[in-house]
Amino acid sequence: VSPDVFISYSREDQQQVIRLVGYLREQGLNVWMDETDIHGATMWTEEIVEAIHGCTLFILAISSHSTGSKNVVKELALASEREKKILPLYLEESQIPKNMEYQLAGIQNIALYTLDKTKAYEFVHQTIRRLGVGQAQQDDQTLVQVEAAPSAGRRTGVGHMHPPKARSNSGKLGAIAAAVVALVVAGLFLTKSSGRVPAPKAPATTSSPVAPVDGSVRIAVLPFENLSTEDNQTKWADLISQEIIGSLATLSGVTPIVWSSV
Repeated sequence: VSPDVFISYSREDQQQVIRLVGYLREQGLNVWMDETDIHGATMWTEEIVEAIHGCTLFILAISSHSTGSKNVVKELALASEREKKILPLYLEESQIPKNMEYQLAGIQNIALYTLDKTKAYEFVHQTIRRLGVGQAQQDDQTLVQVEAAPSAGRRTGVGHMHPPKARSNSGKLGAIAAAVVALVVAGLFLTKSSGRVPAPKAPATTSSPVAPVDGSVRIAVLPFENLSTEDNQTKWADLISQEIIGSLATLSGVTPIVWSSV
């Protein structure tokens, strides 16, 4: 059976990767990883090549160890050549070497080390599902709850999601996100202080997500639409959405959700 996910990693990061793989398997995903000592062989084995050829999604676990691994570089090159979906997963803050930049240029990723540890694996799982990997979920929800990582671009072209620091425009995005969050918080305060409870809406014809049991306020962040005539402005709309999600995630009692189609 072809795997849903192939995960490429360095032997030094094995314990951390095994924990993630165990969680994803519990969610019903077929994940292939080298749990033996295949990489210890002199020649790159046929088993690894076949697993990459057969997988739907290639996850690259990035760390200072994996970026220096010749085998990881070869696996990434093969996945790119086969036009596999690639999801870079940063285990720690790391620089991308030149021999990986081309394959990772412009690809969105997850900075796992910046996420709340209690929600990090579920965020990875939901991201995988939104990429269309694995069997369809039983429920037909249109809202997916996530805990997003802080994001900022890099001049290298790699879609890296570090906390803002590498680009001057990130300050502008942060200011826009902060202003939107301030308006949301003010609206929540006015609603609570007025003592009024909004009238319930008529039941929709489609199923809707169940309210969170922790009593937190859920705020949906819709994608920003680029109304500019310049196509290269689309990335700024995406980055503003990520900034808003990251800012909302830091507020106590507020759970940001991303509107996506299933």
